[in-house]
Amino acid sequence: MKKLISAVTSLCMAATMVSAVAPMSVGAADATKGFYVKTYDETKPDMASGSSTITVKKSDIGADGYKIPAAMYLEEATNNDTGSLSVNITCDTSKIAFAVASPTDKYYLYAKNVTLATGSGSTDRYITFGGIMDDMDGYIAPGRYQFGCEPFQKSAGTDNYFLGLSWMSDGRDYAWAGSTSTAYPLYVFDITLASDIAAGTYHVDIMNYDTDPDEKITVMTPMIEAKKKDGEASRKYTKEDSNLKTEGLTIVVEGSEPGTVTTTTTAPPTPQITTTTTTPVVTPGDKDFNFKLVNAEGASSVTGAKAGDTMTLSLVVDAGNNTCAGFDAQYDLGGVELVKMGQKSKALADMTLNTNPAEARVSIMSVGDTTGEPVAVTNGAAASQIQIKIPETAKNGDKFVIDLVADELHVFKEGGSGDKYTTSVTPLTLTVGTEPTPGTTTTTTTPPTTTTTSIIIAPVDPGTTTTTAPVTLGQNLKPTWGDVNCDGTVNVADVVVLNRFLADPTYANITAQGKVNGDVKDPQDKSCAAVDPAKVQLTAADSETILKAIVELVTLPQ
Repeated sequence: MKKLISAVTSLCMAATMVSAVAPMSVGAADATKGFYVKTYDETKPDMASGSSTITVKKSDIGADGYKIPAAMYLEEATNNDTGSLSVNITCDTSKIAFAVASPTDKYYLYAKNVTLATGSGSTDRYITFGGIMDDMDGYIAPGRYQFGCEPFQKSAGTDNYFLGLSWMSDGRDYAWAGSTSTAYPLYVFDITLASDIAAGTYHVDIMNYDTDPDEKITVMTPMIEAKKKDGEASRKYTKEDSNLKTEGLTIVVEGSEPGTVTTTTTAPPTPQITTTTTTPVVTPGDKDFNFKLVNAEGASSVTGAKAGDTMTLSLVVDAGNNTCAGFDAQYDLGGVELVKMGQKSKALADMTLNTNPAEARVSIMSVGDTTGEPVAVTNGAAASQIQIKIPETAKNGDKFVIDLVADELHVFKEGGSGDKYTTSVTPLTLTVGTEPTPGTTTTTTTPPTTTTTSIIIAPVDPGTTTTTAPVTLGQNLKPTWGDVNCDGTVNVADVVVLNRFLADPTYANITAQGKVNGDVKDPQDKSCAAVDPAKVQLTAADSETILKAIVELVTLPQ
């Protein structure tokens, strides 16, 4: 099976967001932060309920091994203070294995009712430290997770199991799910003891080492980078700076020989929640991705609405058996008001969307946080949702057509320069009141002209062409900000290519020019002067910045 995270240097994407020479100070915010590995009980998720030591009897270990639910916890004193982090763990025997449970994957057999600091709702995901409950999207896990779980990791110096995490807030605020950051875990994983493990004491340890192979650059993990506030120096937390606490898990295996183990099969618990959901039907079209805008009843033609009404619209999709690496889109609101944009893509594994309500833009990079592969599409589910309001001045018979801007819709396969799916869109037509009778005069609201704003691309010298010339080693290159795959446009495809390179530095589909183009966060030279590709240091911060630029939250470079 292909592993997206094949080297520790690239796994610790979040760690590389802080340079070795970045100024560090810890003032009014947290004096210390911490990482802790504890046992995990889903019914009592608080770190205080977990243990740092667990004892297992050898006689209880069956032929399939013995599974210990565990969790990593993040301790911080200030809510919404962490911008990125990196933490990796290993063990001291080959008889222990790890298996991570992604916060975006289904965890419970049946959805559970939960009450968080931000509200109540139901979810079949486990709750994480900064998860929130939203009235439109339900439960949303914070930021973006990227895991690497391998039987060994030479770059990290371990021949035993390795589990690494890099996490970014992705430019978003988060709120503690409980009263403290440790009321819920950072993530959950399973520890499995092999059937032939010997009696003894074993450890699951948080690793502390320099992830950058360049001797001149020090990028430590574990590491936490705090969100930088205006006028404040960068704050980072590492063991070397004596402001990061860590604690692993000790496993004691008692006894010598296994005894007879009885396997008990337990019937699934009675569902806690009974819900009736109407899934909109998307009529199969002749394109790879067929989108349809519908209301809560699944209709694309709505009559009887009133001036001032609000309603939630879903962009449902039928993609057949196609997977999806990401998409960009912009809504054409047709004269209605945008009230709110949903933050999750229910059609794309409940992954978090990047939204810009001011431009009615939405974007997502949808690759698995444990596999790196494009995700499967849930046909009939909403790729995106919006809440709209009919103008107070609307009159009986007025029609509004809500659509997607055709030239701004891009759905990506893998991220290559021509790697896009074909698409179709069925708009939603909304009629206020009833249709006017013949002979009456109807005032129709004309949808405003949609202005498409593109990401600013640095101009080329007069007389030059956009064809990329062969690159000679050591040759300085002028950047075309954000165009990592060098296809002349800036979109999610560029983010996919950049992230694949960050995950695997041997990734062949990125050129020297692409690396220079991708260096958008604190680049060598913001004036667009030619720079040496060999000196470019690409990090997850560049990826995050390009995503923000796609939905027009920032202008490149930063």
